[in-house]
Amino acid sequence: MSHGKYENVDKIKLFIGEKEVKMIPFVATTFMGVIRAFTKNLKGHNGGKIRIEIDE
Repeated sequence: MSHGKYENVDKIKLFIGEKEVKMIPFVATTFMGVIRAFTKNLKGHNGGKIRIEIDE
């Protein structure tokens, strides 16, 4: 799906519990950018799929 200047928004999904939470393109792009920025500087990160789990 094309979202204009927001590319790759279909590559990120947010689940809370087992339910997917839909994000508008701006939020999805921002969230993905922040995650990539944090992880690209981690030792051992060499690209590829990123998976984050938070148990509350």
